[in-house]
Amino acid sequence: LALLVSGWTAWSLHRSQSPERIIEARGLVIHDGTGQPRLILGAPVPDPLSRGRTQGPRATALSGLILLGPDGSERGGYGTSDRGGEALLTLDDATGTTEVFKVVANPDRGASLMVKHQNNTGAMLTSWQGKP
Repeated sequence: LALLVSGWTAWSLHRSQSPERIIEARGLVIHDGTGQPRLILGAPVPDPLSRGRTQGPRATALSGLILLGPDGSERGGYGTSDRGGEALLTLDDATGTTEVFKVVANPDRGASLMVKHQNNTGAMLTSWQGKP
C-alpha cells in the first residue's frame, strides 16, 4: 500500500509540474503587494464593487476579467454576458460607480460605443445590421 501511495504521489507531482498542465477553476483573484484584490477572473464575476463594497447586482451574469483600483473600486472589465451573447469592454470612473467608456458587441443588434464625460454629457455611436 505504501509503495502504491508513493508511486501515485510521485506521478501526481510530476504531472503538476508539466509545462502542458491546464488549470481549471471558476475564478481567480490576483492581489497586489498590500493584499488588495486588483484583478478578478471569473465565470461568473462578482457584482460591481465601489471601495470594496458591492453596489448591487449586475444587469446580467458576466464571465470575464474585472480590473480593480487600489481602493477596491471596479475600474473596468472585459467579458461576455450570459444573456444575449454580448461581449463588453468597459472603463469606469475613479469611484467605480459610473461607466465612462463602454463597447458592446451584440450578435443580433450590432456594435455600440458609449463615452461619458465628467460633466455627464456623453456620446454614443451604434450600428445595426452594418448601418450606423
